[in-house]
Amino acid sequence: MTGDETKIGTGESEAVLERAIAAWTSHMPWRVDLAEWKERRLWQENYQSDKLSEIRRHAGCLEGKKLLELGCGMGGLAVALQRDGALVTALDPNPDYCEITRLRGSRYGLQMEVVNSTGEDLPLASGSFEVVTCYDVLEHAESPQHLLRQIYRVLKPHGLAFVTVTNRYVLRDPHYHLRFVNWMPRTLAETYVAWRGRSKNEAGFRDRQTLSEMHYFTLGQFRRLAGQVGFDSWDIYGEPSFSRPSVSQPGMFRPQVPDSPRRLSMVNRARRHLTAGAFHFLLQRPG
Repeated sequence: MTGDETKIGTGESEAVLERAIAAWTSHMPWRVDLAEWKERRLWQENYQSDKLSEIRRHAGCLEGKKLLELGCGMGGLAVALQRDGALVTALDPNPDYCEITRLRGSRYGLQMEVVNSTGEDLPLASGSFEVVTCYDVLEHAESPQHLLRQIYRVLKPHGLAFVTVTNRYVLRDPHYHLRFVNWMPRTLAETYVAWRGRSKNEAGFRDRQTLSEMHYFTLGQFRRLAGQVGFDSWDIYGEPSFSRPSVSQPGMFRPQVPDSPRRLSMVNRARRHLTAGAFHFLLQRPG
């Protein structure tokens, strides 16, 4: 917890929240950073500065904007966004995560709007949101294309979606923390994951968690998928920054033309394709 944060939850509510989170952190005892990871889960809302900066950089001020946090997990980002002034709807298929999100919001006197549902079946009106965030979700969807179509549907024209896409050929898998498994045939990779004791089968997750079930992409594969749905898309992880919306043309973005030294070298691009656990995409629903 950082020095400028104020906890207003009662001791009893904090104990309830801590127990609820502990039930969902017991499946990864092999993590070398286990104690720190658990602490970050407990105070997840205080570790969202990078994502908040990314969202503000492209969507501008969030005060009063309707935002959907799709796949809110334990609610860290949803609470941070609401504390930043956004009108947040948090959604997750895990009912325990939904309750954790409500409890996390109550720390700060927030009444969180939380919906227990899947991303492929959003019980939300079309054209409802100016911004959708979808971090660390797409790989667990039953149908990434269906999920993207739902995001497209609930966005307003010119609305923005921030989506992370797990890298198909990263050398160290971001879910199992094992090297080279993404280069193996999936059947062999699953056997190796189980042999190393990294299986999540006993964790009680309701979404897709095994390598053979999850959806990983190359940059090109995801660009094509987003285009098929109808999105304009930009890779914003390590790429040139984008201008903020023009006052005269709200919601319109134009890539800034970088000077040559700012362009990623071929070596850095290759390194990113091997070391980035996930790519960050900015999607926009055209007007």
